[in-house]
Amino acid sequence: MITRLDHVQLAMPSGGEDRARAFFAGILGMVEEPKPAPLAGRGGCWFRTSGVLVHMGVEKAFAPQLKAHPAFCVSGIEAAAAKLAAAGFPVEWDDSLAPRRRLYTADPFGNRIELIRDGDGFGQPAAFAPFSVESPDGAHFVSTAPDLIDLDFVCRLLATTYWASDRPRAVIEASVASSLCFGVYGTTSKEQVGLARLVTDGATFSWLCDVGIDSGHQGKGLGKFLMDSLMTHPVVKATKVVLATRDAHGLYERHGFVRFEMMRRPQQP
Repeated sequence: MITRLDHVQLAMPSGGEDRARAFFAGILGMVEEPKPAPLAGRGGCWFRTSGVLVHMGVEKAFAPQLKAHPAFCVSGIEAAAAKLAAAGFPVEWDDSLAPRRRLYTADPFGNRIELIRDGDGFGQPAAFAPFSVESPDGAHFVSTAPDLIDLDFVCRLLATTYWASDRPRAVIEASVASSLCFGVYGTTSKEQVGLARLVTDGATFSWLCDVGIDSGHQGKGLGKFLMDSLMTHPVVKATKVVLATRDAHGLYERHGFVRFEMMRRPQQP
């Protein structure tokens, strides 16, 4: 029986590899991976990102797929739309299922592609729908919207911590993409000033990590506001939440966390 979708296969005409790279890697941000040696001579190219695999294969009697299509969840769908339009690709917004935010475009060969704002996906649990809480003074808000995450800020923040000061940017990017992230933002500026990352199966277990507030915004109660907001999220309320910390025990204990012994397997080289 089917357990998961492994990859999406799309067709293209012979010699279209560079155009495929410009679209899937250059615009959609995927990474090309080498085809297995036995298949390399057939042409085409493969792309991957965050567990999504796209295989572009050469078809001799090629005809674009105008109806059947893959649908990809994307962070920053507005920015993706702007990049597509700037590169001359069609952008057709579809509001028929609002508030879901989605659009249709086409790859360089005319194959129909659907992009959906991450969190609005048809296969994403409702518990992962966009979540937002405004601070009592209205100056900040907490949101799980992936397109608000400022990766540069996250890298700077983690570089100041004792647990992730040497974590590579590529690892940070992959971890953020695969987690439920709670960002703290200025209401007016939309500047990100805090983060908490939840690694979760969405049903039974969650690991809370990478919790921090920018040093320039500490002392304003934002850490407490972040935790207060996070604790009301449906996934947090439904799962057993575990964290590991050397400090701020009082902050977490106020939210029901207790100290206990656990076993762990260190990361292997």
